[in-house]
Amino acid sequence: MINTTLDLTLLNDNAATLCTPGTAAEFIQPWYTPIETTPANTGIAIGGIGSTYTMTASATTPLINFLPGLHVEGEKAGSIRLQNWFASEREPNEDAPLILADITKLRLYVTLFPIYRPDGSAWITPEMDESEVQCTINEMTNCLSFYDDNKAGFEEYKTELSPKTQNALAQDKKSKMTTQLVLLDYFNGSVVTTTTWQASLSGNLEEQTIYGQQAYSCEKIQNRLLYPYAELKYADTSHDVRIEKLHFSPIVRNDEKSCSSPINFTEVKLTNTSDKVKILTLAWDQENLCGFSVVKKRPANQDAGFILQKTVRYQENELCNIETANGEFQGITLGNKAGQESGDIKGQLTFGVLTKNDPEICVSRRSSYYSNDRDNAVCEALQGGRVNDIFFNKAYSGREPLSGILVVQVTLQPGATKSIPFVQILDFPEISLGEYQSQKKYTSFFPAANRTEDLIKFSCNNFYSTREKIDADQKGLYDLLLNSDVYKGKSASAAELTTMAQNTLSFTADATVWDIDDKFLVRECSDYPFFNSLDVYFYGSFSMMWLLPQVDTNTMRCFREAIMNANDEMRRFYVYLELPNSKLPHPKYEGPRARKGAVIHDLGSPFDPQPDAYNWHNVAEWKDLAPKYILMLLRNHHFTKDISLLEDCWDSVEASLQYLKDMILEGHSIPLTNGTDDTFDNLSS
Repeated sequence: MINTTLDLTLLNDNAATLCTPGTAAEFIQPWYTPIETTPANTGIAIGGIGSTYTMTASATTPLINFLPGLHVEGEKAGSIRLQNWFASEREPNEDAPLILADITKLRLYVTLFPIYRPDGSAWITPEMDESEVQCTINEMTNCLSFYDDNKAGFEEYKTELSPKTQNALAQDKKSKMTTQLVLLDYFNGSVVTTTTWQASLSGNLEEQTIYGQQAYSCEKIQNRLLYPYAELKYADTSHDVRIEKLHFSPIVRNDEKSCSSPINFTEVKLTNTSDKVKILTLAWDQENLCGFSVVKKRPANQDAGFILQKTVRYQENELCNIETANGEFQGITLGNKAGQESGDIKGQLTFGVLTKNDPEICVSRRSSYYSNDRDNAVCEALQGGRVNDIFFNKAYSGREPLSGILVVQVTLQPGATKSIPFVQILDFPEISLGEYQSQKKYTSFFPAANRTEDLIKFSCNNFYSTREKIDADQKGLYDLLLNSDVYKGKSASAAELTTMAQNTLSFTADATVWDIDDKFLVRECSDYPFFNSLDVYFYGSFSMMWLLPQVDTNTMRCFREAIMNANDEMRRFYVYLELPNSKLPHPKYEGPRARKGAVIHDLGSPFDPQPDAYNWHNVAEWKDLAPKYILMLLRNHHFTKDISLLEDCWDSVEASLQYLKDMILEGHSIPLTNGTDDTFDNLSS
């Protein structure tokens, strides 16, 4: 019985197993070594079409694909972190000691913002040693008048008290628990609580620790993957609160606005399996990517491989609070100071949580901190259970990378379960491919004015309905297959094809160009970075036809236009490409870029965005492109019943068949090949 569409997937195992290298032989050619594909850089696309990154089964994010057409990785493992989650667990205990964590920071605080005993003397002085300070902290927790004694000072210092502390003060400002919360807020990370467990929620596939926290065992991260869903369950028994994360992207059938939106969702489900009250703290840390640039990883290679360079100029982060139909969005927007945008990544990244006045959920944020202090920031969040928004920026030069951190502390009663929605928005709208300059498709639905707010409201208002629509789409596809003549009564086979069809869409979303004028360019792969390579699109676009048939219709019109246009630019092919004066063994190694009627190989590449960027072979000689083009037109009509596309493209059908017919030599009835004259370009015919 299918309780949820994730029950259909065949990709259902722990991260260690899913990340085990396969036994396939490497596809290495004498003239080219492919980009290395490993479990550490392979995964599911996260985000709307054209605005994605890759997440592995171990919850790492090694690749970004939202720079159109490019395959961008970090300089080393962990350089790119877009789902960088941490968690800690403890029990509420008013008698638990507070721990001195940073004596230097504490001494600065008590000097600049002194706190006083009931008799007016200072609680802590800079001259006290660490043991004296620790004893004094323990004494302070027993001083139930502490808040009243220092209230005026807190107001003068503008001490940021967390919502949880404010609620406690409203209920009983003289309890030990309230005093403990006030002290944690005042000391701002220099004093913390003890935890029974804390860790990163990314797996230990390549790193044993992340930002000073133990990476989670990959063997204990259970995955179920059915695009656009990625479900991760954390099953280590060292913590009593069961943690589940469901990541999903707005890939909704026949909904261009949702599919193109640069957003992704995460629902975190927490279940207290113990008979005691538990406090679970979630911390989501995010580096500001704005201003970063990319450089070619392997110069003079045709591939799309690039390395991220963390160069910055006047990054600027700010808190973001917006009321939506489903509650209040509390987040952080990471960007650049106006007028200081630079590098290849231009725009804004926003991430946050959606809440509904639940007194057992406390949200705190630090919009800005120096990225090189991330270990301390994460430790403070996990052990303090909160952060504040203090950023000492007087010495900020504008050249230091910044990060932000979101902290959600949840109190769970015995046996209780809470589900918390989170949203991430990658608003990087530019398409910049040489002479081809445009904006991504989503900008037609979300104009520049108020875009961040509009995207937040759209994502939050549709958080739950998007899941319902995805479930309906996946269940509909499964039922369609199960009731077909081929798969009727074969539930396992129908599930297999549903898994394959859905997960093919993950490939379609990666590094795709979908512009404001509806040009849709799917990159063949990282090694062959050609857009809409006709042979690959022929057998790889069935899922896209099901998801967004209008996109396929537009793509076929682009093919038609290219087929009917000639380009007399002469060029050489194969190894003679860069040898303009060498002798050619056969005329097919030189020719015009495009001939009218010759079906093209592609619609461009990231480095040459004009049709037929592929120049290793002379594709005008290839014999199987025209039949595939015609079959795709027939497929589109069969699926959409739209006769207008056939009418509009009929001239290209006739022209391509005539071109193919003209290749038939006298005395023959079919066009003969001259070596590698078809899309199986590494095989001689």
